[in-house]
Amino acid sequence: MSGILVATHGGSGADGAVRIGSRLAARLGTALHIVGAVEPTEVIDYGFGAMVVDAESEETVRSRIREQLHRVGIGGDETIDIVSGAPAAAIAATSQWLEVDLVVTGQGRRSLLDRTIGGETVLDLLQTSAVPMLTVAPDARALPRTIVAAVDHTTASLRATQVVAGWLVPGDALHLVHVRASAFLPDDLAGVSAESRLETYANSLNVPVGVRVDAAIITGDPARAILERAAGVQADLIALGSHGYGAWKRLALGSVSSKVIRHARRSVLVAPSGCVHHVRPVGRVGEARSVGEHVLTVG
Repeated sequence: MSGILVATHGGSGADGAVRIGSRLAARLGTALHIVGAVEPTEVIDYGFGAMVVDAESEETVRSRIREQLHRVGIGGDETIDIVSGAPAAAIAATSQWLEVDLVVTGQGRRSLLDRTIGGETVLDLLQTSAVPMLTVAPDARALPRTIVAAVDHTTASLRATQVVAGWLVPGDALHLVHVRASAFLPDDLAGVSAESRLETYANSLNVPVGVRVDAAIITGDPARAILERAAGVQADLIALGSHGYGAWKRLALGSVSSKVIRHARRSVLVAPSGCVHHVRPVGRVGEARSVGEHVLTVG
């Protein structure tokens, strides 16, 4: 792994992202980049005369982030990079320039209006990010130990699963789920059942000995089924791929990834459809891995 970018505004809604991003970088032995975004000065005119909305200064944002680092117990000696521009575009561009493998953001505490109009920076990032993105609950304090990974066998979902599999240590659990729209509409492919494909994939994952991996076929609305399974196993994190809906389609129809991000009460990792990295196991360099316990359940 070449690095982790933690995007933060310095507010409490991103405290969990800073904690988890820092601890994940330490576990994986990779670089940590702390990045804040400053929006440019904006001129608004509603027909009654132009009004200038001044942007925060770089130093103000940098100072707030440094206070956050001390608040969450990291120390504050890390380099803080401040970029200018619309937050989602600026963060995505910076992640590509730094060639990081993961972007970490906070879920924040947005209003119902913000959620309804779909203007969250997190969801906007999904449209432009070239790397997997982890959104972290504000109160998260420990690295995830129980993970639900939604597998639909797209490149994005396989990437998401392999990313989180590389984070696990003995005693952790990875629950693979494949959502079927109806129990009466099997989604076999070329004569191979969904159960067989999922079991084969589960056995192909390289995880440390002592990590439990199980797989289940579930039915129902994909987002709701994934959220319910995560709640049922008390997962710390949900991992899934994004199909890359644009902003207007996301607003009208929603997507599984955006619905899960909006409604999850736990951290979520999404591998975007535009992810440029090829699908490969992701873990610590030089660490021997072996297949853990795999159990296929249907229901």
